[in-house]
Amino acid sequence: MKITVLYLGKSGAGCIYTYEMIRHLLEQNAEIQLILSSLIENWSDFENLKSRENFDLIFTPTYKNGKDFVLKSLNILKFMKLGSRINSFSPDWIYIPMISIWARMILPFVNKKTKVVTTIHDVSMHLGEKNSLIDRFNNYIVRHSQKIVTLSERFIPLISEKYGFNKKQICWIRHGNYNYYRPSNFQNKNSITRRILFFGRIHEYKGISVLLDAMAIVKEKDPDIVLNIAGKGKLSDSDNEKINRLGKSCNIVNEYIPNEEIHRCFEDIDFVVVPYIEASQSGVVMLAYSFSKPVIVTDVGGLPEQVFEDTGIIIQPNDRNALADSILKMYEEPQKILEMGKSAEQKNETVFSWKLSAETLLKFLETGL
Repeated sequence: MKITVLYLGKSGAGCIYTYEMIRHLLEQNAEIQLILSSLIENWSDFENLKSRENFDLIFTPTYKNGKDFVLKSLNILKFMKLGSRINSFSPDWIYIPMISIWARMILPFVNKKTKVVTTIHDVSMHLGEKNSLIDRFNNYIVRHSQKIVTLSERFIPLISEKYGFNKKQICWIRHGNYNYYRPSNFQNKNSITRRILFFGRIHEYKGISVLLDAMAIVKEKDPDIVLNIAGKGKLSDSDNEKINRLGKSCNIVNEYIPNEEIHRCFEDIDFVVVPYIEASQSGVVMLAYSFSKPVIVTDVGGLPEQVFEDTGIIIQPNDRNALADSILKMYEEPQKILEMGKSAEQKNETVFSWKLSAETLLKFLETGL
């Protein structure tokens, strides 16, 4: 099967998602034409795949800031040439692993008979991130797709209703693991440290305020439990006050964590807390499993689909008491935390394997509309 993969993101987890899917599609003997931003942070990973006979890699210059985006978006000739490169390749499918604005600019110049499959990571934009312009661009791409991949089974009915797809046009493919971030020499500490972790971009919808409230309750009952927060974002004045009151019970590194440093955040913690108020799914859960850590997550979006009885606890969102109780409950049986970590590692290599993801995608593309 010939597939053109169109991904123009520059940084973040989408770059790794795309790399892993491409790598495993190539191993399934798919013939791949890949169009990438020349500014993508992990460009060397893709360069290392160039020796494959079934792989054609095209880097295209993209934008560095808002002004650069506006100026370069006026270069219609650029998009026409990329459309022409795709048409010359004559793919069976154009695969968009994560929607980007410039994909909207390229598709009009692609042969209308070429089928498009798009992965929807978020059916609707998150709280505090809504942008009508981006939403319109996303809608264009989705409505010009013949098939849709969702990372959460729960969202199949919503996608069907919102965009008019029948359920045979939608495929649930679990988010693959993030072993990419785990160095070969990573040593998981087989002991309890009484440290827990909130990892990732700090944003309103991620429920960090609720977590800080829960930690105040936890501190009163067990002052030895410490919350580590690692990720960049703006905290409210109220949340900063809560952190100050927690004192030594909370450590925060409010900065972007480079890929090569991510594993350090998971070395000396017992489990990961994902207290989101809303979500589609979470790459943080996948990170936790890649480092053999269990999780506490809220029952929002597709998060419950990523958690099993032997890998974590699921609670209701926006409930500080339930969250505090769950944290304390985990420490009632410390040995169980280690056992859940081993189960998470096992699920990481099987249920969430990229080989399975690539096989599922190809099978989905091979079936009729």
